[in-house]
Amino acid sequence: MSYVALASGWALVWLLGVALLLALDWPRGGPDGNPGRAALRLGFGFIVGALLLTLWMRVSSGLGLRFSWATLGLPLAVASAGLLALAARRGALSYAATKAALARLWHPGLSRWQRVAWLLLLAWLVLRLALLGAEVAWQPLYPWDAWVQWATKARAWYELGRIVPFEQATPGSRVRRARTSMPRRACLRPCRCCRSGVAWRSGAGMIPR
Repeated sequence: MSYVALASGWALVWLLGVALLLALDWPRGGPDGNPGRAALRLGFGFIVGALLLTLWMRVSSGLGLRFSWATLGLPLAVASAGLLALAARRGALSYAATKAALARLWHPGLSRWQRVAWLLLLAWLVLRLALLGAEVAWQPLYPWDAWVQWATKARAWYELGRIVPFEQATPGSRVRRARTSMPRRACLRPCRCCRSGVAWRSGAGMIPR
């Protein structure tokens, strides 16, 4: 169940980014209709959604709200619904356009052997992503990288439910200080990833990286 919640959380982040690009109507269609717009929106949508997520996490932490589905997932879902409604009102999103984009994905204007090669390529990409996801989820964190650079902050913020500062360790202290040069955004993504899955999982924290 935790992995279902994990996948749902990142799907919501992806949807938020795509919804924003649709509301902004980016990229705009050219004389030929720009048939690659759907692929560009899907590709950039996850990056945009992840950036918006980390920005909202910083805002909610500044407001004193603990990280949870109510403070993170619900606002993102409402924002996504609002952006999709705005895109539909402006004509950037419609049933006909969505159906045409899916048709171009599964049945592009190619010859028979090119269509077969295209479908095989899609299958290979899905298999590759599944294998990479399994490897990342099952592989433990590397102490020389994760625990020194970003996992310490991600775990602490996950347990506390908010962003807290890390101070310089005193001489002789056994507490090891995380590197302050690591951007907070890189630590917030694993924190949100595990918050989606309800429990802390070191492998799950590696997925957004």
